[in-house]
Amino acid sequence: MEENKNRNIKKRIAFAFFVIIVFASILGEKNEESKNEDAKNWIYDNLDSYINSKENVISGTNPSQKILVVDVKGTIASNSNYEDFMKYTKNALNDDRIKALILRVDSPGGTVYASEQISKRIKKIKKARNIPVYTVMESMAASGGYYISAATDKIFASNETWTGSIGVIMSTYNFKGLFEKYGIKQVNFTSGKLKDMLASGKEISKEDEEVALSLVNSAYERFVKVVSEGRNMSEKDVKKLADGRIYDGSQAVKNGLVDEIGDFDDAVNELTESLNLVDPTVFEYSNPSNYLTDLFSKVGEFKNNSELSILNNFFEKSKKSPQIMYYYGE
Repeated sequence: MEENKNRNIKKRIAFAFFVIIVFASILGEKNEESKNEDAKNWIYDNLDSYINSKENVISGTNPSQKILVVDVKGTIASNSNYEDFMKYTKNALNDDRIKALILRVDSPGGTVYASEQISKRIKKIKKARNIPVYTVMESMAASGGYYISAATDKIFASNETWTGSIGVIMSTYNFKGLFEKYGIKQVNFTSGKLKDMLASGKEISKEDEEVALSLVNSAYERFVKVVSEGRNMSEKDVKKLADGRIYDGSQAVKNGLVDEIGDFDDAVNELTESLNLVDPTVFEYSNPSNYLTDLFSKVGEFKNNSELSILNNFFEKSKKSPQIMYYYGE
């Protein structure tokens, strides 16, 4: 966590320099003092917003009784979304005014590590604060998205939510045939015969396959255990459902993976009533730094989309080590 904190500090410093440089050029072009002052105020306001996450009130007026809402959207991995989740939920451990936590999940899953860490954080909050944690599934809460949901006290989903996909996947690319076609050969010097297991330029051996499957099956057993404990089901019953398939919300209610068909408002209303809260402040944290990420992501839309560029991106992706994933749709 200390490493993440230092990384965030560096990001903020870099952003500060970026904004200052950009607007220094603007200030240099402006001659009127009033315009200079407006631009300077804009810099200060936005730097302050970047450095400090703000509370965005969704509903309610009672600041002494609060319900924290945290989104888990997109791929679950060690990225900025994951870091934001860990940062925001840490406040739920330290703020006695927070009486409940709602996860809004819209995710196909992700890495086993990030999924496990989020699940552990949820369990820690429940144990340390003894507050209810609910999940509201949106369009998808599959694989790792279901893994983290299973740790919560109650799960709401839409009839059209896709969930389940209880299972593990490990993917890699094999270019042996392509290499042979163009006279390319991958040469690895290893300290052991399995050191280059699943290398993209060689045939996958039976032993490679056995080792990979042992890792997949080990993670699968942990997934089954998490669901068994979270849903109060036997592991045998979980495994009947855990063949990797997707269920819609109505099916998931029938098979016990989801508690109730409902939406975000239903979760808020139930928590308010069950905890005897009076017009609680339902809120989420907003991180304006995400706007900068969105801005830079738009740059990618103008990149060259030639076949060569696409092929190069494909090979770059293939260089990444195979990962064991709680993921749907890999």
